Amino acid sequence: MKKSIFNSLIVLIAVGLIVILHACSSDDATTGTPTISGFTPSTGGPVNTYVKIAGTFFSTDASKNTVKFNGTPATLISVTKSEIVTLVPVGATSGKITVTVGTGTASSPSDFAVSNGVPTPVISGFSPTSGNGIDADSVTISGYNFSTTPANNTVKFNGKLAPTPKVLSSTSLKVAVPLDASAGKITVAVLGAAEAATSDADFTIPAPTIVSFTPTFSTIGSTVVITGTNFSKTASNNLVEFNGVAAETPSSASGTSLTVIVPEGATTGNISVTINGQTATGGEFNLPHTFSSFSPLLGTVGDTILITGTNFSASAAKNVVKFKDKEAKVKAVSNTTLKAVVPEGAATGKISVTINGNTQSSLTDFIVN
Repeated sequence: MKKSIFNSLIVLIAVGLIVILHACSSDDATTGTPTISGFTPSTGGPVNTYVKIAGTFFSTDASKNTVKFNGTPATLISVTKSEIVTLVPVGATSGKITVTVGTGTASSPSDFAVSNGVPTPVISGFSPTSGNGIDADSVTISGYNFSTTPANNTVKFNGKLAPTPKVLSSTSLKVAVPLDASAGKITVAVLGAAEAATSDADFTIPAPTIVSFTPTFSTIGSTVVITGTNFSKTASNNLVEFNGVAAETPSSASGTSLTVIVPEGATTGNISVTINGQTATGGEFNLPHTFSSFSPLLGTVGDTILITGTNFSASAAKNVVKFKDKEAKVKAVSNTTLKAVVPEGAATGKISVTINGNTQSSLTDFIVN
């Protein structure tokens, strides 16, 4: 008999320990009476103001927390053990905020002042988080207390004014990214509200990139296709330059491809694409070069000769210089000049420059003495 009672006690103790351990491990368990240490905004606000209540021993199960503004129940937006987010309910009057969890009730240390007017808007998030406005990219902004009258909402991207947004509801706006936007916070100001809402995260602006272009060697007036990323589908939004000389508006454009004509005045050099103030630079585009002159007119092995012309490559290795049939070392380059060293074995004869298979030679002989 004693043994049976002892075994029963052991079972009861074990069950009790399991219950206690389960309660302690539960996220929703409270281990004390709730308290309120304060609320934000501390100055109060009108009906529908977004309010954060700070304290202890709140339940993470929203249904177990009852929040009241001077006796008027409020709807909860989110809860943690130490913070409740809610809105000032319709019909609320100035007074204490209370939070009831189970049998315990906490009261705010000061009164919340319910005032008249327009509540401050709040931005809780936005999607997508990146865009550049070049093709009227639209961003949906989520939050609270937006005006249902479109013109009453002023949206800015890092200070740049966006077009009047489309109102989906008082908690959602859809707006186009302004063309001149830069990376930074999004703000929403509502007519009549004392403060504007500011996003926690930055909205980013993707820069264009040039992956390649074809052909890499051609003439003025020829067609070049540039491939890359983040180009505008609106051709006029893409500024294409050939070594600093602007081309006409691309004849076709997509997000990954631009078709352009090599402009008059272009010289050998890098192709660039600028969109909304951000520039992508690609490799060197080569135009046919010319050979104008060289100096001095005579010299010996090891001397440096200055060659002038047009459309030389900025890459020394792409300029193949020969004295008659002996290749020389090119040690300095610009678009219009080359400095080459007279090579061993050089003999009197023409100097030539070959770039991309195109060879141009001097009109007179270089004299080796």
